[in-house]
This record gives sequence, C-alpha cells and structure tokens, in this order.
Amino acid sequence: MSLYEDLIKYKNEGPYPFCMPGHKRNPEFLPGEIVDITEVEGFDDLHDPKGIIRECEKKAAHLYDDSETFFMVNGSTAGILAAIMAVKGKNGKYLAARNCHKSVYNGICLAGAPVSYIYPERDKKYGYLKAVDPAEVEKILGEGAGPSEDRIREKYYGVIVTSPTYDGVVSDIKAIGDICHKYKVPLIVDEAHGAHFGMDERLPGTSAGIGDIVIHSLHKTLPALNQTALIHVSGDLVDRDRLRYYLSVFQTSSPSYPLMASMDSCMELLRDKDRIKGLYNRLFSNIDRLKEALQDTGFSIINTDDATRLLLGEKDGRPVGRLLQTILRKEGIEPEMATDKYVVLISTLCDTDRGFDILIKACKKAEEELGNMPLPEPAPSGPLPGTISVFSMSDAEGSGAKSFIPVEDSLGSIAAGPVFAYPPGIPLVTSGEVITEDIIKEIDHLRKADIDLKGLRDGKISVLRMDRNM
Repeated sequence: MSLYEDLIKYKNEGPYPFCMPGHKRNPEFLPGEIVDITEVEGFDDLHDPKGIIRECEKKAAHLYDDSETFFMVNGSTAGILAAIMAVKGKNGKYLAARNCHKSVYNGICLAGAPVSYIYPERDKKYGYLKAVDPAEVEKILGEGAGPSEDRIREKYYGVIVTSPTYDGVVSDIKAIGDICHKYKVPLIVDEAHGAHFGMDERLPGTSAGIGDIVIHSLHKTLPALNQTALIHVSGDLVDRDRLRYYLSVFQTSSPSYPLMASMDSCMELLRDKDRIKGLYNRLFSNIDRLKEALQDTGFSIINTDDATRLLLGEKDGRPVGRLLQTILRKEGIEPEMATDKYVVLISTLCDTDRGFDILIKACKKAEEELGNMPLPEPAPSGPLPGTISVFSMSDAEGSGAKSFIPVEDSLGSIAAGPVFAYPPGIPLVTSGEVITEDIIKEIDHLRKADIDLKGLRDGKISVLRMDRNM
C-alpha cells in the first residue's frame, strides 16, 4: 500500500488519539477543501508580510496579550532555533533548564556557544520533572552580575525554560521573567505545549507578554495542522529584525498556505469565546467523568498544573507505564507517550464523548490485565544526572574524531552526540559531555525497558577519540 492509502486506513480504522495533533482527526475542526498555492498576487509573503498574512498575525497577537506575533510553518523547532540565534552576543553563554527539548540543544550547538544548566527536581513518587525554581535563576544570574547588573547581559545571552513540560508542569514564568529583566537578560519560553493556556479560566495563563520570546505549537493542543506554530516577542531586549532574519533562515522559502490558513482558522475559533467556553465545558466534564470512573480502580490521574494533560498511573506508583501503553493501544487508545510509571494522554477541546468512553473502557480492561503481568524494575528515582562539559556542543559535533563503543565501556568518555528517548526528546547526555556512571545507568534502564533511544547504534554510543586533535 502507498503512504496515502495507509493514512486513509488509519484515519478510518486507527485507535482514538489521546496524542497530538490537537484536532484529534475530528472532522468538526479539520479544514475542508485544501487550496495549495505559492506566493501569488494578493496572498502576501510570510517572510515579508504586509497584507493578509500580516493581518492574520496581528489578530493572533491580540489573542495572546498583544505581543508581536509571527506565523511559523516549520513548527516550534524553527522558532526555538531562531530565538536562540537572535539573542546571541559575543563571548557569552546561555542558561537553560536541563529538561529542555532537543531543539534547544541543537540551537545552542548551531550558535557555537557554551551553556550552563538549571536542573529541575524529580517528583519522588512518579519521577516526572518539577518546575524550574526561580531562586536558582536568581542565584546563577546574580553570581554572574558582579559589581554591575548591566554586565550580566554580556555573560548570558538568554535564559531558556520549557513551560509547560510534556507532563503539564508549569514554572513560575512571571517570577523568572522579573529576575531575568532585573539583569537585562532575555527570557525565552518554550511554551510549545501551552498554546491553549489563557483560553479558559481553568487553564494556566499564557507566558506571552511575560517572556521576551514565547513559542507555541498550535498543533499540539489546538485544532491546527501539524507544523503550525506561533512565536511572540515583547519588550526591548530582543532585536526583532534579527529574529525576523533567523525565522527566514530556519523556515522554508516556500511556506505552505494550507498550514497558514489552518492557523488563521484556529485563531478565528479562539476568538469565538462562547464556543470555546462550551468546548472546554465538555472537555472538563469528560475529564471529571474519567476521574470518577477511576475511583474504583487502582489507577488515578496524577495532578500537575495543566488539567488537560492527563498522566494516568497507578495510585501506589508502581512501574506500569510501558505495559499500560501497550494495553491501551490494544484496546483502541493511542497515548502520547509512556514513562516508567505512567502514560501521558493529551486531551484537547476537540475530544469527543466517544473518545472518553473508549478510554474509560480501556482503563477497566488494563486493570484486569495488569494484575496478571510481571512488572519491570523501576527506573532510577534520584535527581537528574549532573553533567560535565569538556567541549562545547559545536566543537564536539564539528570533530571528525569519533567512534562507537559499547555503552557499558563508555564510562569517562566524552559523548560525540546526544542520546535521548523521543518523546519527550530530553537528552540524557549531549555532545561534549562526560559519560558518567549515572548516565550509563539511565541508558541501561531505558534499553532494558525496550525504549528506542536515539543516538545509539546497535547498543553503542558515539564518543570522541581523544587520540586525535580536536
């Protein structure tokens, strides 16, 4: 069969999606006729918008606290890369949360700059990563300020935080932003999973207008096609001309009009406050129905900050995540991802009553089957492994002196490339870092759990050959 034929078959027969994209294949929210054109007369230019596209961007900005907003057709990844390059100066470095998406690491690598990290704590029971502590940001920026707060901008190009995380954990962006702005350092917020924030009082507020650059993936939690994203810029710490330039660098010169039309249709829906209210009422009613149905089972929804991000695990925190994912798929539910102790289910305003009916039935079945299954060893529950950078990512990536060796033999070697599970795309180790015993233990556990780790080749890891000049 062709890819197209497989897609049509999946559309008609595939499992119900508690995963991206946010439109959930719901015909009510999908575009009708697709009109695919190029930049013909009267349809503006994404990279120099002066007409209809600019008007669409202005309407989107109004929904998100009147920041200046740009459409993106290469996903939030393009926005993150552009943001990182736009704030780069000379002889400085970035400060990033270690739980950032791989695109942040790629951007820093392309910038050819070093980076320091903030390490969020793990939840002790379920193992998800908690919020970035504003006090840690203050401590690091404050130590770099010296006698003059103005000097810190020369040392740190920007602070990069992911909020919300894949697990729905939201950091205090207002507090972090206030600290950054005290030291005149731009704050970049990867809010890819929070484009729906601020659209209902039961949701967290948006970071747009607080962070200097905020990136949203519309397709993750709203009714828009894959690759659709927005980038918002506010304040005077970011050179907007540089940002526009790098957006043109990291995006196609032939932008998709169906994608841009999908974004505008999404914004039009969000402007219909009464309809949005009704859709979120339906969603939260179904979430309450799910929680009630789980009361008589061993499962529960693990509470984080985004009530629409459903972390389904056992109440006692047993390591059932991977097995639960397998059972749910067999019972007609496609989760977004699984961790050691829970599955991540993305719910959106496009979900249907029928979808939750299938999920509730699948959870009942899962409880029956899990009772007869041996459980795997739990994952390490300590803090994120600390990292030691010997070379910048760009220097390590640019070296031709690389070889693959067995992971178990790599202790003390320097990684020549990142290793990560996808999703969520958070590197366990990245280029230029020392491979420690804790990192080897994390990799070993994920391999035993049959997790596909990107960056490994036949159980071997890429390391720098130190017998060659860097």
